[in-house]
Amino acid sequence: MPVAKISTSSHDRRRAYLYRYGISFIGILVFGFFFTLRQSDFVFVYIDVSALQGISYLPQPFVDLSSVVRALACAQAGVHVYVPNACMGGNYNYSPLLLHIPIPAGLAHHVVLIGIIMVLAFLAMLSCLPPPRTRAEFACRALASVSSSVIFALEQGNIDVLIFMIVLAAIFLLSRGFAFRLISYALILLIAAIKFYPATLMVLALREPFKRFIALVLVVTLTACLFLAIFSHQTATAIDIIPRVGPLSNGFGAVDIPFGLSVILDPPVPMSDAAVASYKLPMVARLSYAMMIMLSAYAALRTSKIFRPQLAIARLQSLDCLIAGAVIIVTCFYLAQNIMYRGIFLLLVFPALFDMRASPDPLAARTINRLIAAVLFLMWEELFRVSLINVAPLIVGKTPAYSVDILFWLFREGVWWWVIIQLSAIILSFVIGATAAMLGQGGGVMGTTAESAPLENHAATKRSGV
Repeated sequence: MPVAKISTSSHDRRRAYLYRYGISFIGILVFGFFFTLRQSDFVFVYIDVSALQGISYLPQPFVDLSSVVRALACAQAGVHVYVPNACMGGNYNYSPLLLHIPIPAGLAHHVVLIGIIMVLAFLAMLSCLPPPRTRAEFACRALASVSSSVIFALEQGNIDVLIFMIVLAAIFLLSRGFAFRLISYALILLIAAIKFYPATLMVLALREPFKRFIALVLVVTLTACLFLAIFSHQTATAIDIIPRVGPLSNGFGAVDIPFGLSVILDPPVPMSDAAVASYKLPMVARLSYAMMIMLSAYAALRTSKIFRPQLAIARLQSLDCLIAGAVIIVTCFYLAQNIMYRGIFLLLVFPALFDMRASPDPLAARTINRLIAAVLFLMWEELFRVSLINVAPLIVGKTPAYSVDILFWLFREGVWWWVIIQLSAIILSFVIGATAAMLGQGGGVMGTTAESAPLENHAATKRSGV
């Protein structure tokens, strides 16, 4: 009998290690395999596989990272990098704060090494997410970790990869004492100064006691005012020149449906990327855009009732990851067009969604299962879209294939809107519960109702202050 217990315990430990580190290991293997292909005589295989995922091959790996390093070097040489310039071969459109980071001479020659280190660090840090509990969760999250969105972000060496790692570090610190949480909020302010959209992560501070929350709001407000006082002109320029992508391309955003239908029904002449980028939305499209946002907000408010009791089921760190990922994706969806690499933040929502699948409410369980499937589809959708573009002309002919492409695009956009409504509902559920707890109980915990009691007790234990 003791032998059986030892055997079972050993099996459980191996499974725990697999679930904790297996996804990182799979990601490192996949990245290593394709990076080796990229650098070998079989680069044509890499080019074909990349093309299937909507990734255009460029001889220089980590092209986004290379552009940022070049921009820093050019700025330190006195070049105005926010306008097209010969030094960069283009222009810079990130935060002005980065331009004040001193870099050693010759750093541009080590971009590939820096990119490899960044990618390996990102993949290793996936093990810091709450571990899967079932084989289905492990398989789903492993697929998501090597999806088109993730591969594109890593292949480009996009700065969102760095932002993701800092977000994960901030979430890890949130479950510690107040001193560590202050470091977490400082990290959030840092990445907000780099990429702007992470500022919305301060919604996580709603779990703090009321007086601490007010103090944090004042600090954030003063920091934002100081930042704008120093960098207002450059920040406005950076926001103004954010590149606009075609609505039928590998991106997502609330404006895509009115923008895309306008381009389809009233195309610019001549049709070109530059013409689409400068396309002015007609008034009908703008009104439709505003109406879609209002209707989605109403739908999210109605749907939030489904999720409110379910948030108590999730592990505390899983819930923090869910809110962080949801806030980033929803904010970016409504405010701008986004290239698919931003989908890496969807990796954060899986742990809590799988926790919440245990809900005794059949409607909630079905909704959560569909949400998991929809998020996984969106992370891989570029593979489906490109495959359809290549196969459809062979089956139905070139002209009908265009209609098939449009239908798939409409389906994809519909999935995006449904996912955004569900994630918005989750955010609303969190905000309502956390605000009620803060105002009604004076504590920094999530739940106030009976159904949220398990989370409340756990959060009170973990976040009772220093």
